[in-house]
Amino acid sequence: MFSVQVDSGPFLHYLRAVQYSFWESRWSSGQIGFHLDRPNPALLAHWADVADSGGSVLVPLCGKSHDLQWLAERGHTVRGVEFVRSAAEEYFEERGLEPHITTAGDVSRFDAARLEFYVADFFALTPASVTPSDFIYDRAALVAIEPSRRRQYIEQLHALSRRGARLLLVNFVHDIGSGPPHSIEVAELEEHCHGVFELTLRDERDILADEPRFAQRGATHMVEQVWLGSRIGD
Repeated sequence: MFSVQVDSGPFLHYLRAVQYSFWESRWSSGQIGFHLDRPNPALLAHWADVADSGGSVLVPLCGKSHDLQWLAERGHTVRGVEFVRSAAEEYFEERGLEPHITTAGDVSRFDAARLEFYVADFFALTPASVTPSDFIYDRAALVAIEPSRRRQYIEQLHALSRRGARLLLVNFVHDIGSGPPHSIEVAELEEHCHGVFELTLRDERDILADEPRFAQRGATHMVEQVWLGSRIGD
């Protein structure tokens, strides 16, 4: 079993603050090249392998993704989680929606049009604050967080999903040397998910020709992998 790093102590809290500050600055300055102006092609191509329609979907680190609306239009109750509040505000403003907003502690919930949008620290959520979901859609969230927290992230997915929940996860393998998006080799991904989710590689392709920004950062390959998974245990 992969060892779990305990999230305590001033140094880890410092690392968390640095990461959150980084993403907040990206949003405030409009540096959101990761945001697509359409639903993610991997979602369109492979979601039918995960679910037909109905049921609830957890979308961690969702930003203001068009994927949220696409999933809602297919009858799902969508539970997006994002700690940058402006991302939630922009999502609803751009669609002309007036969400109902409630706040409990450090968690704000925006509700509208089959979407529950939680503005919160994903790692601080519990099944009491977010109802466990039937499906999980990771649109490159795992590759966005600090490497030291990957196992903790996978365990949090487990905690916030129902027994037998199905997973669609988008991963990247590249040689940039830094992230985000971070590169996660197959062996490491499988190790993090061991005993928590069973994984099957559904598709992989080099997308570098379609993503010149990564070539500009020095990448010679940018392999996008689509993984399907099933939650293990109760």
